[in-house]
Amino acid sequence: MARRIIPVVLVAAAFLLAQGAVPALGAKKVVIKVGHMYSNKNPTHYGAIEFGKILDKLSKGTMEVQVFLKGQVGDGKTQLQSVQLGAIQATFQGLTQFPAYDSLNLPYFWKSTKHVRTVANGPLFERWRKEFLKKRGTIMVSVINRGARHVLSRKKPLKTLADFKGLKIRVPQAPPWVLAFRGLGAKPTPMSWADVYNAMLLGTVDAMENTLETLYTNKFYEVGKHLTLTSHLSSTSYFMVNDKWRKGLNKQQRKWFDDALAKGIAHAQKVYTDLENAYLDKFKKKGVNIYNINVDEFAKKTASAAETIGTKGWGKDFFAKVKATRSKF
Repeated sequence: MARRIIPVVLVAAAFLLAQGAVPALGAKKVVIKVGHMYSNKNPTHYGAIEFGKILDKLSKGTMEVQVFLKGQVGDGKTQLQSVQLGAIQATFQGLTQFPAYDSLNLPYFWKSTKHVRTVANGPLFERWRKEFLKKRGTIMVSVINRGARHVLSRKKPLKTLADFKGLKIRVPQAPPWVLAFRGLGAKPTPMSWADVYNAMLLGTVDAMENTLETLYTNKFYEVGKHLTLTSHLSSTSYFMVNDKWRKGLNKQQRKWFDDALAKGIAHAQKVYTDLENAYLDKFKKKGVNIYNINVDEFAKKTASAAETIGTKGWGKDFFAKVKATRSKF
């Protein structure tokens, strides 16, 4: 059987709208258009492809996944809007699109990948899933932990907390990052992702942060030669689906969809975990110096930031429930 996974290069979601927002279930094939912002070397992309392969097999070719990678159907915000409109059926998204889930970005808070995934996918977060569904018409199906985030600096080695004082570091345009690095004494500088490479090259910022995979595959080793393994935040994203479209599937199709997606996400999660050490070796081969830090010292400095983020995003009582889960992991 021919493989039915089709990465398609498109630049406008308008084209997708013209193809029909909701698939005709009486037809032979149900098409699921999935967008994301990652490269074809990213584990999330591998997971999307695996999802499509398995769904193709389970449905005997009657359901097809088309993957639109690297922002081919718009940036993160545009993709989420496209899911709402039905222009595409699903997207892998970071959590800055929804404040309650953005609060999952707590510095030095989660004990493990299993911890954050269990809490975010579990009954404790059902209220937020319902709220997001009500506001956006989109259901959050599952979370992927994309790995710990670390700091890459241009010229200055960052080995101790004192080295972060006054450091001009690029961060996403999201409060958790700003608060976390302020707690470390740095000068967080929110900046669009598209501008980061040149900012590092020209010295507009002294440093940046992201996952090892993102730093390496985007060739930031060309503009930064000092990698500090801070593990300050755990990068997380969600698979979001248009609820109206999903409800239009019959019972068997939904089961195929759910089973294939679960296996695809599990595959992505395994690849993320397996690649952590491999990327460290790759950075070394590119001449990047790697440093470790005193994690306990950094965690103490960001504890108040975590408290502020959690309380503001969820409220004091709900944040207390989330904190209580730490003893179970």
